[in-house]
Amino acid sequence: MKEIIKRDGRRDPFDPMKISLAMEKAFKASDVVIDGLELFHLTRQVVESLQGEICDVEQVQDLVERTLMQHGYFQVAKRYIIYREERSRAREMRHRRYTAVSQIIKQTDRENANVGNGPSAKLLQMAEVIGREFMETNLTEPEVLGAMRENLLYPHDYAWGAIGTTTCCFIPLDKLLRTGFNTGHGFIRSPKRIKTATALAAIIIQANQNDQHGGQAFGWFDRDIAPYIELEYNWQLKDLQQNIALLQQEAPPLEQLKELAWH
Repeated sequence: MKEIIKRDGRRDPFDPMKISLAMEKAFKASDVVIDGLELFHLTRQVVESLQGEICDVEQVQDLVERTLMQHGYFQVAKRYIIYREERSRAREMRHRRYTAVSQIIKQTDRENANVGNGPSAKLLQMAEVIGREFMETNLTEPEVLGAMRENLLYPHDYAWGAIGTTTCCFIPLDKLLRTGFNTGHGFIRSPKRIKTATALAAIIIQANQNDQHGGQAFGWFDRDIAPYIELEYNWQLKDLQQNIALLQQEAPPLEQLKELAWH
């Protein structure tokens, strides 16, 4: 045997030592002790079973499995099979990663309306390829992955799940303004006037943007801000009445003061 054909089509010089090393790893992973002479005989049997001057990787690995089982090393053969599967998945993942990055370089996907084709957008998309790979490999149940591959499930911004952040949400402005909130730099109390409420709304959405990915919005801004319009009106009316009293002037009719307070 002179050459071996790799999975990508490349041809390398045939090296029996690589067969020995692969089997030795399988024995160690199975906690089975084997001496050097036995390992040599197993390797020689695999090599002698090969025909011709050229073989491919899959052919060699099939012979390794068969040889291990013929000698009663079933546990080791199982470990070797698992190792092959793990390597196959890793190769598939690398191929998918390469394909995805190649496509991003040519044209950035527009899953999100605010993702363009600039350098930063492309770099973000490349990072998402790795995030998706990590999610699939470590954080997603096989049943869920199966449903995704059959297009029964589509988790939007799936790649960001590994970070643990929420992705795209309506911010509960009413609750935050009513009870107060903490931006991470201190607690902010509930506002008493409309200007303060709208300023805090800007702070809330900015602080939230710093801590999560994706779009954020106030789903019911007019409803949530309405109580502070009433508070502002009451403050203005009270302020007018106090200023008139300080000037010791006759107060206009209450309806006129209310009109002034609204404006």
